[in-house]
Amino acid sequence: MGPYLWVQMGRKKKTPKFYPELLITNAGSEGKSIARVDGKVIMVDYAVPGDVADVLTTFHKHKFETGHIQRLVQASPDRVDTFCGHFGTCGGCKWQQMSYEAQLRYKQQQVLDAFQRIGKFPFPDLLPIAGSAQTRYYRNKLEYSFTDRKWLSSLEDKETMAEEDHAGLGYHIPGRFDKIFDVDTCYLMDDLHNQIRNEVRDYAKANHLSFFNAYSQEGLLRTMMLRNNSRGEWMVLISFTKDDQEAIQPLMNHIQQKFPAITSLLYVINSKRNDTIFDLDVRVHSGNAFLEEHLEESKFRI
Repeated sequence: MGPYLWVQMGRKKKTPKFYPELLITNAGSEGKSIARVDGKVIMVDYAVPGDVADVLTTFHKHKFETGHIQRLVQASPDRVDTFCGHFGTCGGCKWQQMSYEAQLRYKQQQVLDAFQRIGKFPFPDLLPIAGSAQTRYYRNKLEYSFTDRKWLSSLEDKETMAEEDHAGLGYHIPGRFDKIFDVDTCYLMDDLHNQIRNEVRDYAKANHLSFFNAYSQEGLLRTMMLRNNSRGEWMVLISFTKDDQEAIQPLMNHIQQKFPAITSLLYVINSKRNDTIFDLDVRVHSGNAFLEEHLEESKFRI
């Protein structure tokens, strides 16, 4: 970004500010870390406490500014290599560039600050956070959205891409309901979910099923939800915009045959202008209408 970039701030225009060799001193919330300049808080995306970096801020208030690293001058001892190819585009795993031990340390400090600095009352000594032995593949539910115009990182990608390759199945860009980037591998859930998601997308493309457009509200395939339980059983629920059984049934049959671990294969017809399905009839294509989870002596139907 050049020095003449302008950023719209309400009715006023403010030029970005450049801070060379800024020391990042603390971790904030939502993946931001903190530096201080002349008493003002500078919140920096994807920084790690201990980093020294050239920082460009593009949002300014009286007491704080927000920005991003233009050049990492010296890496923090707590900085680690990221393992996900979608890091920086995806809104999840915002502290992936920080060691897990450091994440626990700063998260514990945030809890203490909430009581002592924000709440302004004394709080007894905290026991250390019990970290997880599993820092990848630990979730049991994910939701994805279909799009007929996936998010592209450059204009060159758009100009050289074949028309059928514009369809995607993935997550929303942070803060944008209408922008979805195509996910290849996600490390949040057991790897079988990656196989299921990619197979559904590839089948839909090969068989010319239409992907959803958030503006026109057209396109057959809308969303997909995946769940699993501790017994290795899986639930898949796909949302379609219309009851086109000639397209729906072959897809659902393909999923059923390809992935025997799916014990609950469901679908819903959603023609509304939002993705919620709590008020819609969920149809069972095969298997059960639920997953069963065990917690000691208790059983839960999900």
